[in-house]
Amino acid sequence: MRYAFPVLMVLAALLACKGKKGEEPAPSASQAVVAPTASEIAPIDSAAAAPSGSALSEQAAKVPVKEDFEQQAKKTVSKDNLAQQVDSIEKEIKSDKE
Repeated sequence: MRYAFPVLMVLAALLACKGKKGEEPAPSASQAVVAPTASEIAPIDSAAAAPSGSALSEQAAKVPVKEDFEQQAKKTVSKDNLAQQVDSIEKEIKSDKE
């Protein structure tokens, strides 16, 4: 009796795995796919496949980082307008969600 629950759990798990739709079963020996040989694979032009180092650094320079926002906040936020700035940011966030 104490083994009944674990056995039922294993059976339920097996049935759940077999019941998954959308997944194809492993191919049988008669359906095996042959991998292409090295001579059949076209060489990849590395210059066309990936951007150059300078292009990557240009893209990285365009991405804003924490320090950019800190500098902007130091210029625009003061003790007098803090509540107004927070309200403005909250409105911007809400409009982005909609």
